[in-house]
Amino acid sequence: MKKKYLFSLAVILTASALTGCGKDDSSESYEKYVTLGDYTGMTIDRIKTTVTDDDVQEEVQNDLYANADYTEVTDRAAQNGDTVNIDYIGKIDGAEFDGGSDADFDLELGSGTFLSDFEDGIVGMKTGETNDITVTFPEDYDGELDGKTAVFSVTVNSITDVTLPEYNDSYVQDNYGFDTTAEFEASLKSDLQEQYDDDAHYTACADALTQAVDNASFDGYPQELYDTTKTQVESDNQAFAEQLGIEWTDLVGEDYDIEDDVLSAIHEKMVVCVIADKEKLTITDDELNSYIDDNWELYEYDSKDAFVEDNGEDALRYTLLYDKVLDFLGENNTFNDIDADDYYETEEDDENIDLNEEDTEAEETSETDTDRIEEESDTNA
Repeated sequence: MKKKYLFSLAVILTASALTGCGKDDSSESYEKYVTLGDYTGMTIDRIKTTVTDDDVQEEVQNDLYANADYTEVTDRAAQNGDTVNIDYIGKIDGAEFDGGSDADFDLELGSGTFLSDFEDGIVGMKTGETNDITVTFPEDYDGELDGKTAVFSVTVNSITDVTLPEYNDSYVQDNYGFDTTAEFEASLKSDLQEQYDDDAHYTACADALTQAVDNASFDGYPQELYDTTKTQVESDNQAFAEQLGIEWTDLVGEDYDIEDDVLSAIHEKMVVCVIADKEKLTITDDELNSYIDDNWELYEYDSKDAFVEDNGEDALRYTLLYDKVLDFLGENNTFNDIDADDYYETEEDDENIDLNEEDTEAEETSETDTDRIEEESDTNA
């Protein structure tokens, strides 16, 4: 079946989906709920990533596939390199399991998208054919399916032959105006490095915002903001789980508390708005209209009006304001470039510290309760 990939739950919370910043003429102002701490003059770690030759070759392959010829195959069986459209139902001990079934799925055979036993089992099948493929999951798969054996009923709906163009100097001359593949790859490498640097800087600015939220103190929140945020977080969680084809509790566990995510989103929202107000950061109508012009087709809406109606003008303004606040933080804080491994190791250390603090608090609470019980026993005696 599909290999497991790590992802961040932070992508689930979309701040842009919340309503705009509170203003006196429309809703409660957030200043009375927030006391800002340091949000400038901080030092924030930033991932430093260097583009490798493998990264460049992956981009070359992506480009070749984008310019490939795709021909439906009807006179032979599937082979490695083909793209097959399949339906599949997976069962363990005769019962279907979460994430083990899908329909109308496009799979490139030999790509390693699925476990090799699954992909190898499709090689040799013809369009319209249904076969059972037995797959044994690795011992360290996901904690749930480790070492288990599943039987997948797979139907091949179609087979597509993919013919890649020949990659040579003529190819890059005809398609991109470069004299040689070396020049083309040098350009790819430069573009990738710029993209990596931009992504790293954006992440670092978001980390600066997280630190600013941690440095702030809060005294409540508007009830309307809480209600709107909770509804949005619930909707985002459900949509994300449906996209993965699993239940939300299977993703986060039974101990998940939505209140943590709701309060986190509320605090971030209020800090963004208060910083924007203090630093006189605003979004003009021209900026908003330009954003709408640039994005309504990108997000496949039928019209600008539909784009605005579906997302809400306040939410679109907040999207722009959020980015403007991140730009401000990027200009007014210092960034310490570190290796990606060190960056994520630091994050893990922070999580361990948080867990240790929770354990310590629990121990202290337990000791306090024990002392109180002992004192009551002495008094009663």
